[in-house]
Amino acid sequence: MKENTFIINKEFKTEELNIKGYDISSISKARALNENFKASCKFDFDAQHLADVIGNKGKVYTYRTKGGIVALYVVSRDGNTYTCNETYHASDLSEDIIEKMDKQVAFLVAQAASVSKDGKAIFKGVDLPKLSSKTGKYNWLMGLAMCLSFGTMFCVALKTPAGIGVGIAMGIAMGLCFTESFYFYEGAVAEEAKTAET
Repeated sequence: MKENTFIINKEFKTEELNIKGYDISSISKARALNENFKASCKFDFDAQHLADVIGNKGKVYTYRTKGGIVALYVVSRDGNTYTCNETYHASDLSEDIIEKMDKQVAFLVAQAASVSKDGKAIFKGVDLPKLSSKTGKYNWLMGLAMCLSFGTMFCVALKTPAGIGVGIAMGIAMGLCFTESFYFYEGAVAEEAKTAET
């Protein structure tokens, strides 16, 4: 596997990190200690250690397929520092799938650090660049659809044309909810552009 392939060097949306056929989720302390959970994993691990990490405000992410849990990522927290140096994978997972999983979990670690004051993210011993985001264009089509829906609903419910005004206000607000967000690692995009020029 290439070094640091988990640092994405372009703008991306969270949906792009999803892996077809693999569902990611975080587990609770009780789940970590559950024998059925341990039995569904394709590798061995210390359940009490996972519970301790979760109890200390850390996270444990799992990847599940129809055959069971094939990967596990342990994210420990020390103040505002989030660290994921501990990973478990099923022996039959391909390097390509592991690389995709690494990208997604590295993003989640960086995202957790980005909402903490002076947050720091470490993934597989590498300090991740600061994660930033920007909002895409307003979704006018969805906003218009919501304006029409809410306008009609409030007009009928309130039995007055004034309901249209309330509907328009809510529709505009709902359009904001459907606006896309783009993420990028600060410095990584510029570095990629510099590499492309040479």
